[in-house]
Amino acid sequence: MSLFRAIQRFPLEDYLDHRGAEHTTGVERQIPCPVCGKDKLVVNVAKRVWHCWYCEDSTGTGKGNLFTLIQVLEGLNRKQAAQRLLEGFHDHISIESIQDDKKALAESERNVVPISPPSNWRCGAVDYTGILPYCLGRGISYSDIVEFGLLWCDGGQYANRLIFPVWEGGHLVYWQARAMWEKSEQRTGKYIKMLNPPRFPGAAGSTDVLFNLEVAATYPRVVITEGPIDAIHVGRDAVCTFGKKISPTQIEKLAIRGVRAVDLMWDGPGPTEPRGAWPEMFKAAQSLSLIFDTRLVFIPKGDPGDYTREQLHLIRRDNVREYARFSKLQEV
Repeated sequence: MSLFRAIQRFPLEDYLDHRGAEHTTGVERQIPCPVCGKDKLVVNVAKRVWHCWYCEDSTGTGKGNLFTLIQVLEGLNRKQAAQRLLEGFHDHISIESIQDDKKALAESERNVVPISPPSNWRCGAVDYTGILPYCLGRGISYSDIVEFGLLWCDGGQYANRLIFPVWEGGHLVYWQARAMWEKSEQRTGKYIKMLNPPRFPGAAGSTDVLFNLEVAATYPRVVITEGPIDAIHVGRDAVCTFGKKISPTQIEKLAIRGVRAVDLMWDGPGPTEPRGAWPEMFKAAQSLSLIFDTRLVFIPKGDPGDYTREQLHLIRRDNVREYARFSKLQEV
């Protein structure tokens, strides 16, 4: 079992009852705080979060999620708390063995349902005449087309669309088709920027995969972006979640692939979103920080696709914050 699944399935109410917690409301339990010694620590068992009224008022740090609750109640560090969770499910293994679990990786690849590429597809690395002008305009070089294996379609339902393929274990499991024209250029019909593959039982959806994961996982730190163009601008150490959320499946795939450290780099402030995707980034970091060394990278404005790779390198160097030290801002 992965650490993420163990956290989700942890029998919190039984755990608190065993430790003598008092029932205050239908969803809350109260227990003495080991830090301040006062009966002020309250756990919301529905949301699986906690806070100490006294510590939060005096230090501003007396709150957290299930993972930090176990650390506080039992006086454990992060690694010990992770082991404690896993041992509760009789999985006597270390964090390192989770992340390097070849059996889990092989099993995940056996469960992959291969799909076909879109009709009328062309390989961008060979037949690039219909793809290169648009890509260059979006800051995607010819070498990027080759390295990320981009495709495009010259006819059919996906005509004139750039295809971002997702591979797992040598199988094509998902792709996203992006219009290579803007809304203002749409002459008839409804403008649809993104199209997904036809769905059928067992096939992966956008929340089941990460673009470029197999390559990015070979780097010491993996950058997590929202969209594939953002990931391409960052470089080969980046993945995308196809949206401003990260699912349990995506988190588990990062862990199974051996990823140990991540940098979240979602969209910065814009005209329609004054705070960009920062609120969603904080929420995602709460889940990621249970397993990975997690950092937040703050884009000054716009999205990573608006910047060159060199600029993003500098932003990543200068605008990064360790989530553990920045967590007081997670309630946004």
